[in-house]
Amino acid sequence: MARISPWYLWILGTEYDPLSSDESLKTQVEEYLGQEYRGERARKRPDLVLARDSGQRFLLLELKRPDHILNRQDGAQAQTSADELNQYLPQVKIEVVVLGGKVDATLSARNQGQEITYLSYRQVVSNARKSLEWLLGDMKKA
Repeated sequence: MARISPWYLWILGTEYDPLSSDESLKTQVEEYLGQEYRGERARKRPDLVLARDSGQRFLLLELKRPDHILNRQDGAQAQTSADELNQYLPQVKIEVVVLGGKVDATLSARNQGQEITYLSYRQVVSNARKSLEWLLGDMKKA
């Protein structure tokens, strides 16, 4: 996956600040957290890790192809990266979002778990559009 420009992150919400994109876990731990990496997954690369709420919480975003149907394996892959990062950030909550073309119909929202959210690109764009429409409407009233 290519680097993701921070200019596109607004679509996920204005509360997200970029921290790293498509960099190895080793690089993220050593360069951004200032700690020595000691894990076995040094070359693994979460697609994007975003800081949130002034560093108190983090979002790990796993991006899949637009034609990919998201499944539990995708979430497990992303959660494994989050678990690895949590060894170096034990006091920080890492939220995991997996984005793809569609969410497998067998993934019930009730069973997704509190740590992993599965979203389609269409859902993200729709949410961003609603937010922009609300903001524009609010500005017209002012």
